[in-house]
Order: sequence, then structure tokens, then C-alpha cells
Amino acid sequence: MDFYYEYRGSILSQIDNAMEFVKKHMSNGWIKDGNLARREIPEYDLSALRERYN
Repeated sequence: MDFYYEYRGSILSQIDNAMEFVKKHMSNGWIKDGNLARREIPEYDLSALRERYN
């Protein structure tokens, strides 16, 4: 399986493209709330990933 992608453009657009790549390829878990609703939990905290590059 090859996950090689080439992105071009400014560094900010490359960061946005990298974030989209992570969202597309990461797993999501879930937990049940008290009212039987399901809440998805991403494998990685996207705000923390974004913070890494700001």
C-alpha cells in the first residue's frame, strides 16, 4: 500500500493538505452517551496536530 502524495503550493496549503490526508486515513473510535447516542472520537486530536504546525 503506497501512501505517497506530492503536494505543491505554499507551506500553508501543504499543511492543510497534510491535515486532510490525516483525516482521511485515521481511524475513529466511538463511545455511547447516556441517551444511547454514539459519539465518534478521532484517533488523533486534530487541534493538537494543527497546533504542532502553528
